[in-house]
Amino acid sequence: MIPLYKLRCNVHWFASPYAEIELPLEMARIHAVLDPWHREYGQRRLQTVFDAWRPYVKLTLRAEVIVNYLRSSLPVVVAMEAAYYGRLDVLRSIAIATLRSLTCPLLDIAAFNNQTSTVYFLHEVKHPWGFVPKSLDCAAMNNNLDLVCFLAEHRSDLPTNHALHYAAVNNNMQMVLYLQTKFPSLKLKAETFIQLIRDGHLDMARFLLENSPTAYDLSSDVMDYAACRGHLELVMWLHANRSAGCSKAAINLAAMNGHLEVVEWLTDNRHEGCTTHAMDWAAWKGHLNVVKWLHENRREGCSANALVLAHQAKQNAVVEWLLVHRSAEVLQPNAMVAAASRGNLELIQWMHQHVATGWSSKVMDAAAGGGHLDVLQWLHENRGEGCTTGAMDSALGRKLVPVAQWFHDNRGEGCSPSALFTAAWRPDLDVLVWLDKYMPSIWSTTNLTSAAKQAPIPIVEWLHVHRPEGFSNALLEDALLFQRRMDLAEWCYLHLDLKCSESIMSRLAATGCLSALQLIHKHQTEGWSSDVIDRAAQVGRLNVVKWLLEHRPETFTVNAVDGAANWGSLNVLTYLLQVQPGMPTTNAMDLAASNGQEEIVRWLAEHSTHGCTEKAIYGAARKGHLNIVKVLVNDAGQGHLAPRALEMLLQEECLATYQRHVVAWLTEYIQSVDPMEA
Repeated sequence: MIPLYKLRCNVHWFASPYAEIELPLEMARIHAVLDPWHREYGQRRLQTVFDAWRPYVKLTLRAEVIVNYLRSSLPVVVAMEAAYYGRLDVLRSIAIATLRSLTCPLLDIAAFNNQTSTVYFLHEVKHPWGFVPKSLDCAAMNNNLDLVCFLAEHRSDLPTNHALHYAAVNNNMQMVLYLQTKFPSLKLKAETFIQLIRDGHLDMARFLLENSPTAYDLSSDVMDYAACRGHLELVMWLHANRSAGCSKAAINLAAMNGHLEVVEWLTDNRHEGCTTHAMDWAAWKGHLNVVKWLHENRREGCSANALVLAHQAKQNAVVEWLLVHRSAEVLQPNAMVAAASRGNLELIQWMHQHVATGWSSKVMDAAAGGGHLDVLQWLHENRGEGCTTGAMDSALGRKLVPVAQWFHDNRGEGCSPSALFTAAWRPDLDVLVWLDKYMPSIWSTTNLTSAAKQAPIPIVEWLHVHRPEGFSNALLEDALLFQRRMDLAEWCYLHLDLKCSESIMSRLAATGCLSALQLIHKHQTEGWSSDVIDRAAQVGRLNVVKWLLEHRPETFTVNAVDGAANWGSLNVLTYLLQVQPGMPTTNAMDLAASNGQEEIVRWLAEHSTHGCTEKAIYGAARKGHLNIVKVLVNDAGQGHLAPRALEMLLQEECLATYQRHVVAWLTEYIQSVDPMEA
């Protein structure tokens, strides 16, 4: 017998989206332990067991945590099992104070398993925990009107729309009327009406639709499904009373099920039409009268699948009719492909005798993808179109190694590297072993590297051990840069002599992938250049910049400061000037001004003493940044550079409109300072 202290309930009723699926299985597992215990020891020992967890000696901190957890969890598990199976004897043996203190939804669990007496008892002892709307929904799901009424009268929370849904699909008119009267805000969605139509509860569907004209959110699926089931009266009512309408699927599905009167009515009264699926599916199901009507009254026609499906279903009368009246469509080149993909050897043999055109290598490729070895053998012996490497690729992609072996033994096309990639990425070791043995042409360093990029580590290890071609540097670099596969990058460093290039480090810094840079730092000393921190500074990757300054200080140069100023990364710029206060040069302000970084220019004007050159004023003026020009001249104290900047600007062959107003301002400024200079 399993000790009780090992019992756990692994279903979180509120958080798990699959609680309604998982709870019965979990309760059955717990019941298999508790039921024998109850039979052997009875209920009198329960409270004793609960109280026995109180320690009488001083425990270590870890032991105290474990004991406290067991004291709180064991009563919960026992009570949940008792509520689920209606064990009132067990619940009554637990102290009321203990029951009230349990933080588990006993009310919901009892209602879920239709334990009415247990719900009454838990309500009587004032068990506080339970999501009452869920309890009421569960009662409706179990078609328990008495429990629905009890919960609605004695609990204050409102039910959800699920309650009305369950009442409707259970075809319980009395419960529906009660819920609609008690909770008029409840609504239904299209799924409810689809289920009602599927189950044949048309009276309930009509009642709900007619008595709540605006409450329900319908979709075209409802009329589609009514047409599919052949309920013409309901289709007509929806057409007259609801705006959702239908889709092309309505005629398609009605035709498939042989409901000709529905097809006729929809054609006469609706505008959505249909697709080739209508005739294809009618042919498949043998509804020749529907096929003929569509042929005579609609223009969509059919596809090659009509013949393939009808032949496969042995609808001989339909096949004969299609060959006479729709031969242009059903004998298209893709008809052979469709027949081969479905393994319809008999139809392929018939078309071999009667159809001269349309045969191609795609036919054998399609048969391979479906694993139809008998079709492949027949095509190989009787047709000359052959196949492509896609045939073996498809077979291996579906793990059809015997089919691939047949191709290898009987044909010479082989496979493409795609077969290797698919086998590695899935992964499928059996296919890899087969490729290793029989397909030497697909193995190369490039292909091996591509296969390993998305493969799990055990497959990468297998490739490394069994193939001599080896991996290229792209395996490590792509793992770091594109896929963020730190596990693969770590493996590469530990087992291969691969190094990350300077350009990849720079791109990692620019994208902010600090974990990748830390991994490279751990395993590699080569390739660290100033471009790494420069790129991080340019795009404002402050966390990367801080880490590089701490762990790779040799990468820092003035270019990082200039780059941060140039690209407007103020957070990086301020940090760099805090740790390297004497670092900025005139180049920082020149670049910031020329690229319209007004915030950077203002900050440098206030905090930097290095100033700028005439290139700053010229660059800002050339791009029409008048505000920056004013900051440089008035706030940064660089007015003495204005004449030279204006001279450079006036050397432009043609000034744009946005440049002229800057020229006018500079001219006015210079004149106010030094009329002779102006």
